[in-house]
Amino acid sequence: MSVKTPTLSPFILFCSATRKSLADRYPTLTATDIQKHLEVVWITMCDEEKRSYQEEYNRILLQSQPNFVDNFGRVKRPRNGFLVYRNAKPYGSSENLAKIWREMTVEDKRPYEEEAKRVNKLHKELHPNYKWNSKKEQGCRNPSKRPPKSYSLFLKAKYNEVMKSAEVKSENEVTKRIKEIWKKTSKEDRQPYIQEAKRLSNEWYKNCTNCDHLKLPSIPQGSSHLQSSFDMMNFEVSQPSAPMDLTLGMTDLTLSSWTSQYPSLSQQ
Repeated sequence: MSVKTPTLSPFILFCSATRKSLADRYPTLTATDIQKHLEVVWITMCDEEKRSYQEEYNRILLQSQPNFVDNFGRVKRPRNGFLVYRNAKPYGSSENLAKIWREMTVEDKRPYEEEAKRVNKLHKELHPNYKWNSKKEQGCRNPSKRPPKSYSLFLKAKYNEVMKSAEVKSENEVTKRIKEIWKKTSKEDRQPYIQEAKRLSNEWYKNCTNCDHLKLPSIPQGSSHLQSSFDMMNFEVSQPSAPMDLTLGMTDLTLSSWTSQYPSLSQQ
């Protein structure tokens, strides 16, 4: 059976630095006793006392395993001095650390600025063609505000008209009445709202092409899961008499992405 190697951490660095001196001072202690003693000491230490071990841990981590690519395969923006400092202080809030950073002297900031320069130099060597685009990296500031669907447009268009009706006395009755009208509306009469929803959806996708929330959801195996996936992408779902066109209702941008990920489905 293989022995699991302990993961590097600030606590492991603290143990490595103090275990020998503790063993020399108390030669009768066993290895287990020493380890328990070190754990107690580490827990009682304040952040300032742990600082040197945390900084050494970050330095080793950056030098041994530089990672400039995120989980989606995109090159990340290199860190500045403050981000290096923030990473060395995992127990403080960003707001408080930013305030402390502004009040620090140039000399106090120097170690973090120099580490940032070293990392940035390595970043340029590994990714010479990288260019930071602030707009592109910020992406959509409000991913929850998606474009309206066809029914939402219909609701907005009919709201005032139904609200003025003498038979309607509350907002809940208005939405209920409009929902009933929508159900009775023919496909031909729904088309203006469907086409407008598609236009707004296309425009939204073009403006948010770098946003993480635009990743296509994975389609589980089995037809029972298809309808929920279609609803997420503004599909008009019905019980077809002929084989279903899986690309129906897709925007121009998602259509190309869909066919590249699911070629067998797109050829049906």
